[in-house]
Order: sequence, then C-alpha cells, then structure tokens
Amino acid sequence: MTVGAAGELGGRCGCSGHAQGWGGAVCRVASPRPQGAAMPVTPTFPATAITYADGRYRSVIGVHLILLRDDKVLLGLRAGTGWRDGHYHVPAGTLEAGETAPAGAVREAAEELGLDLREEDLELVHTVHHWTGEDDPRLHLFFLVRRWSGEPVNAEPHKCAGLSWYPLADLPAPMVNFTAVALKLFPQGVTFSCVGWPELASS
Repeated sequence: MTVGAAGELGGRCGCSGHAQGWGGAVCRVASPRPQGAAMPVTPTFPATAITYADGRYRSVIGVHLILLRDDKVLLGLRAGTGWRDGHYHVPAGTLEAGETAPAGAVREAAEELGLDLREEDLELVHTVHHWTGEDDPRLHLFFLVRRWSGEPVNAEPHKCAGLSWYPLADLPAPMVNFTAVALKLFPQGVTFSCVGWPELASS
C-alpha cells in the first residue's frame, strides 16, 4: 500500500467498506475515520471463536491456489464436503499445525491436484478477511502458481465432482463468494479485500 497526500492508504484495497467510505467498518487501515464521524458498529463474534487465554482472537488460515492457463483458471466443483457443495472454488485447504502458508499451499497442491510444487513458485496475490456469521472469521491467502509441471488431476473425487479450466473473465456460477472476489480483484493489482463484513456490521 502507498500513503496518499491526505494520509489515506489507498490503491490496493478491495474492501466494500473502503469503496463505500467509512461507515461499513470494513477496512479501518485503508479507510481512516473522518474527523467527527461516528464510530462504526463492531460485529459480535460467534461464541465458537477461538481465542487465547487473554482474549486475543486467533483466526483460521485458508490457503488457495490460482493456476492459470491461456487466461483460464482451474476450478473444482465442490461435492460431498458439507460446505458450499455445488459451488465452484479454486483448489484450497486450511493450514495444519506447524505449517507456514507456502508449505500448506504446496501440501494442498499435492493432495488435491497431484502436483509437486515448490514454494518459490508461489506468489501471494490476494488476501481475503472473510466472515459470514456462519463460522469464525477467517483469513484466506490466494497464491498464484507461477510454474508447475505435469497435468493437474482430481486427486480427491470424494470432495470434488470435477476439475475444469474456465475463463477468468467469465467465471461459472455459482462460485464460492470470497473466491469470486479474489479472482476478480487480483488481476487489477488489488491485494486485500473483506467479504461478508459490511452487511453484518450494518445490521
């Protein structure tokens, strides 16, 4: 991010609250509160939220793989998972204990696609802070895979009904919502967005 003449961080944030101005309580870093403006509503986290003993929140981290070929992106159709089944999504998973984010992405590529990636071939291109109220807030890290060898395969057919390449500019429906946001924004150079928070904060 860069700091403008007025002191506002801008140009790299895709939060709905940032785009709409202060009031959505979505992106406090990228959209400072104007002088005299009312403080935004603070969402109430679900009782299931994981916290440290001193009350600090610790978030689940998701790692997501963006594989591009001829302006098309690799998507899987979720099935049999109990979460967003019937929706399209990039290959993804959550970090396991002791993993760095790149290591987790490499593991997911092997488990879901049968690909042997190297961490140096991954580039973090977008981060989503996501909360719908159905689950704990999560941070989703989207890695662009710069290089790979071999052909991706559906290595987890019990979780994925099939893999296909779709035009990045014309994504299929329905998509997992925060994935659709990330795939729309990262080609524009936008590196951060919040999904789900504005509606909850203003309700």
